[in-house]
Amino acid sequence: MGPTSEPVQALIFDFDGVIVDSERVEADLIIDAVARWGTAVAYEDFGHLFGSVDAEGEWDQLVGRWCGRTAAQLDQEIRPAASSMKDVLPLMPGRA
Repeated sequence: MGPTSEPVQALIFDFDGVIVDSERVEADLIIDAVARWGTAVAYEDFGHLFGSVDAEGEWDQLVGRWCGRTAAQLDQEIRPAASSMKDVLPLMPGRA
């Protein structure tokens, strides 16, 4: 399908891991939050879930097994810091 003369109504940008390395920030925050809850985890324990849209159940299982919490509680714990940290990330190489 070629260009049209219709005005663009909306654009969706998916920067996570493409324009900025936001996954690393979120992973670090997950490790820190789970450590505060008494369990040590590493990237290798959950990295396979990044980029998956159907991983909510797996997150709940992992977080529950690690520290008896839910993925929603983990999200609540890291979301305030994640948002502000992601806003100041530099662009990935070649994206400027």
